[in-house]
Amino acid sequence: MKTKLFLSLFTFVVLTIHIKAQVFSGGIVGGASTSAVRIEHVGEGLADIVQGNNIHGFEAGAFAKLKLGAFYVKPTAMYDFTSGNVNSNTTTNGNFTMHRIETPLLFGLRILKPISIEAGPVYNYVIATNYQFNDNVTSISQCSGLGYRAGVAIEINRLLINASYSGVTINSNGLNSASFKEPYKLTFGLGIKLGKLED
Repeated sequence: MKTKLFLSLFTFVVLTIHIKAQVFSGGIVGGASTSAVRIEHVGEGLADIVQGNNIHGFEAGAFAKLKLGAFYVKPTAMYDFTSGNVNSNTTTNGNFTMHRIETPLLFGLRILKPISIEAGPVYNYVIATNYQFNDNVTSISQCSGLGYRAGVAIEINRLLINASYSGVTINSNGLNSASFKEPYKLTFGLGIKLGKLED
């Protein structure tokens, strides 16, 4: 239900942007991130909880922006990859990787001419998640969850600079109902704005 509601809202925003072309802009963006992960109810002969800090990754994608005075709406679609070392209560130095698609729908407010604050929900679709301890390999795939993102964006002509804080919980229907949690994720990004520059 949440997924259908989010996709409907995303479609509405895209259609609105198409109609309001005079206040529409877009661009490409990428970033580097650091986060923590916690996976519960792992099963498959591994510990019940797997967790790790200092998980690093990158994201890349494109965004559209509908400006409404000092306010704006910014839907984004991005590919996100993260990896790092994880531990269980019985094993150390396991390997973790995740591939997913993120679609933030951010609502922003320009507080100074180059600086805006923005926040909103993020739909996460997990393509594949793998964690390996010695010869034991377990994965979660094709599941989704709704998270959040909040941060600061700076626009200098066509250059975009942003920093954000986000989090998500994703529950899998398979694999003993495994639960993936990303309690925090810090992302620092750069982008290039296309289309009309703001006044």
